[in-house]
Amino acid sequence: MNKLMRLGRLAAIVLAVSLLLAGCTLGPTETREDRFTVAGSVRLVVDSQNGRIEVEAGPDDEVHVQATLRGADRLEYEVRQEGDTITVTSRKTRRVLFGFGPGTDLVITVPTNTVVDLDTSNGRIELTGIRGSGSLDTSNGKIVLKDIVGDYVGDTSNGSITIAGMEGSARLSTSNGGVDIRDVIGEFDIETSNGRIFFVGELIPGGRNRLDTSNGRVEVELQGVPSVSLDASTSRGDVTSELPILVTVMKEKELTGTIGDGEADLRIRTSNGDITVR
Repeated sequence: MNKLMRLGRLAAIVLAVSLLLAGCTLGPTETREDRFTVAGSVRLVVDSQNGRIEVEAGPDDEVHVQATLRGADRLEYEVRQEGDTITVTSRKTRRVLFGFGPGTDLVITVPTNTVVDLDTSNGRIELTGIRGSGSLDTSNGKIVLKDIVGDYVGDTSNGSITIAGMEGSARLSTSNGGVDIRDVIGEFDIETSNGRIFFVGELIPGGRNRLDTSNGRVEVELQGVPSVSLDASTSRGDVTSELPILVTVMKEKELTGTIGDGEADLRIRTSNGDITVR
């Protein structure tokens, strides 16, 4: 009798799981493609979920939006134009159990001079070749900027931050992700937790720069003619400068001083990691 009861319970569990999984299937995948003629100052606004956003520079008179809709029957997807503003929205029409669910991957080509406002979740945001400015917001995905000019703010979680070639300013934050910034000129405010920071670039005079992490080391290579007012400290680790520095404060885990003429501020903080400036 007990054996029959156990078998009955097992069968009920298997049936329940099967029904739940059946309800979690994504459904059909569809692709959409839209082209818009634009002129002058272009603005791109994206409000999406569960997917990546890739934006790259293309012809100066066109915006080209390519979308892959996973679970298209459970999404409300729209692309519209108002003057030179292109807005892309993709929202789930109903909740899905266990984190499975529909989503949208976007590949968008825009004129080089474009302002962007990008928002997604569970996917990366990547910009290539843009000369503009904007905001970048995602979760569980990385932020990648390549060959960029302009001023950007952004936020993610559980994802890395990568900048490969930039002139302008960036205020970016993440958690549980490393930061890799190379070949840049400008002003930078970068924050992460549980990840290292690697920075190679030139800091402009008058800029206020911050590199802040926990549980990770920070390595900074100053290009051009370094002119920095340095304030660096760690909780567990060493702070060293391989560049000549006029020291104001030098302790076991803290270094404050002037490199060159001290025209740009550079504040560095970490715990459980070394700080190296070269």
